[in-house]
Amino acid sequence: MQASLVHMIVACDAGSRQVRTSGTPRALLDAVLVRLCLVESFASAAGLLSGQPGKKAPARAR
Repeated sequence: MQASLVHMIVACDAGSRQVRTSGTPRALLDAVLVRLCLVESFASAAGLLSGQPGKKAPARAR
């Protein structure tokens, strides 16, 4: 859980720096929001290095 929060903070920080100089800030904001929504489906780096990749998020019914 803590790694997810750190990833979210890093994504927001990187996005805010890029928005200031971008000609398309809305597209960058949309991309950051997508990354925040999908953060649980990313595999953990520690799990990949140990040879045991993290479980993917379960598929949601539409």
